[in-house]
Amino acid sequence: MGKTYTGYLGGFDHAWKNPPAPFNSDFDPKAKDRFEAVTDSMERDGYYADHTREECKAEWRRRYEHLKAEGQ
Repeated sequence: MGKTYTGYLGGFDHAWKNPPAPFNSDFDPKAKDRFEAVTDSMERDGYYADHTREECKAEWRRRYEHLKAEGQ
């Protein structure tokens, strides 16, 4: 356990050592962390308890886009 194969893999050797880029050109590696940060901030603010579902949806999107624009 914990060992990495370092030998030759034949025809798959190049592909194994050089994995492809994500197939989705819109892939954003920061999206998961941004999603969690926005949800946590809304929970800390008590926003979910005091607003309708539609208001929460709009505020969540606003906060998400704000973090995305800041590059977070």
